[in-house]
Amino acid sequence: MKPKGLWVSVWYLLLLASFGGVYFALAAVIMRPSATQAKSEPFLFPAQIPLSGWQSIDTEPIVSSDVPQQGQQYRYLQNERTMIVDLWYGRNGRACQQLLRRKLTPSEVPASSSQGSGDGVNEEQADSAKTQNAAGYASSVHETAHGSYKHISGIGEDSIQAVIDARGGSVVTQEQFIRNRYQYFLRPRSMLRWLTGRESITGDHDCLLTELSIPTQSTSAVSTRSLLESTWQDIFQWGQAQLYVRH
Repeated sequence: MKPKGLWVSVWYLLLLASFGGVYFALAAVIMRPSATQAKSEPFLFPAQIPLSGWQSIDTEPIVSSDVPQQGQQYRYLQNERTMIVDLWYGRNGRACQQLLRRKLTPSEVPASSSQGSGDGVNEEQADSAKTQNAAGYASSVHETAHGSYKHISGIGEDSIQAVIDARGGSVVTQEQFIRNRYQYFLRPRSMLRWLTGRESITGDHDCLLTELSIPTQSTSAVSTRSLLESTWQDIFQWGQAQLYVRH
């Protein structure tokens, strides 16, 4: 066989393999539709979530007409300081974007360039990223190794908000959430899950919205944020594990 004819044969084989892969993926989606649909069963919040340095007090479901998604509130104690952890579960991309719109309204605050967690936050950069509204609440967006979170400092209380995305990291805006959806499928492992019918491009995209709040007392805003962020890292690890086992 001539070299030219050999390359033509190889090209035809590659083309055939490509079409075969597409047909295989379509067949997998048709034959196993349940594998490509978002989980319909309710998210089971545990009785308690262990957090380093905090003692669990109690927990109760969150009932809110403003946020129809499943929610659970946890209360903790540390050296006479209380902390409230509110969690909401979004079962699909649409529900997650509703949570982002209703709970993390865009603040038009530029993300600080600080990296890491806890003491790794650059205080000067974080301060420069803050903005304050008429009600006296200052908010800023920060980046960690796990993604973004929003810090809100008010009168007598500080809080952290973020959405733990099943498709990677944490986000605070709808734009970040949508970007995660497409970046996720550029990974070889994700493409393999789609080609084998274990996941669809549009489905299986759930999330957990997290909100941690503690009283500021006489401590500085920076030390309070560091405490919240270190605790949020534990929540993030737990949340990612819970979302992963559902897929």
